[in-house]
Amino acid sequence: MAEAHPQLRQNCHPDCKDAVNMHIKLQLYASDAYLSTALDCNCDDMALGNLKRFFLRKSHKQRASTEMFLFLQNQWGGQSVFHQILRPDRDNWSGGLRVMESAFNLDMTINLSLLNLQQLATE
Repeated sequence: MAEAHPQLRQNCHPDCKDAVNMHIKLQLYASDAYLSTALDCNCDDMALGNLKRFFLRKSHKQRASTEMFLFLQNQWGGQSVFHQILRPDRDNWSGGLRVMESAFNLDMTINLSLLNLQQLATE
């Protein structure tokens, strides 16, 4: 990755750095939640192999996106602060519908976080 222009390092507002760190925390939580869901869908009593693969891919994509934000934060001169990442709020699911509803809500939360980051950066 190319070195950031010195002016980028100077003009990154502390609120933006904090917001990026909070987004990173959310993405790490999502990656863990999706991985947990994939493992739960892998159980013999659920037989949801396609959901397992779906959530495993989502976990990997969230982790890759997190790495991108970590590198950008570092490039802008900010520090990545690893807050305590909460464990997923469920350990098991009672079917595919609940799994998908939870994933939808988590995706909406991540999208809202990105929109808030964009708004903060614009201001």
